[in-house]
Amino acid sequence: MTHVFILPYEWVIRHVSRERIIEILSDADISKAERFIHQADHDRYISARLFLFGLLKQRNILSSNALDLSYSSFGKPFLTGIDIKFNWSHSGDMIALIMSSGDCGIDIEQHTGKELYDYRSLCTEPELKWLSQKSEDTGISELVYFIDLWTAKESVVKAKGTGLYTNPRYIEIRHEAIRSHGWKCNHDIVYHGFTKTIEWEKKKYALSFCTLQNTNVTPIFNPDIVNEIMIYI
Repeated sequence: MTHVFILPYEWVIRHVSRERIIEILSDADISKAERFIHQADHDRYISARLFLFGLLKQRNILSSNALDLSYSSFGKPFLTGIDIKFNWSHSGDMIALIMSSGDCGIDIEQHTGKELYDYRSLCTEPELKWLSQKSEDTGISELVYFIDLWTAKESVVKAKGTGLYTNPRYIEIRHEAIRSHGWKCNHDIVYHGFTKTIEWEKKKYALSFCTLQNTNVTPIFNPDIVNEIMIYI
């Protein structure tokens, strides 16, 4: 059982009062959110947690009326006493969330067009060949495909629970074929992943997620489904 959701954070935050946020989230999470300098960073952080709460309540996974998250030594969030695994990411206007029965990771990054002069140093030789071939086939800059590759690497280290304490240079993403969106990573544990381009209000995002099982998962980007979940927040 794996589900992936992508949505603008405003679909969540604009419907939830300050009082309700305080009821649902822990003092520690609220305190951390309030340390962000930019309002958008605060709202993305809050919205991801609120959406997870609504999703768990909708599916009768969470009995509590609050989301009391614990964090590993690497900062990965989890819920004590609940077997469901989850992970989230946010960038630009969007938040992304994955929920699965096993370890999972997700990452979303907005394409900003910003030059990353050292991006090749973060890739293995097979990945560099993949970037070169993709660019040659399409005429699109390697940098665009590197963002796809980077989100895949990020999703793996997040599934592992180590974050960037694991050097992404040693996380090798192997695509099923040069034109395939599916990929596999064998770094202590085999993860099966998928990368997709998301477009919202003329902005483009790279989305990658991975799980322990090679399953076909279609990301849900649907306001009607989000509204159904929002009822529980």
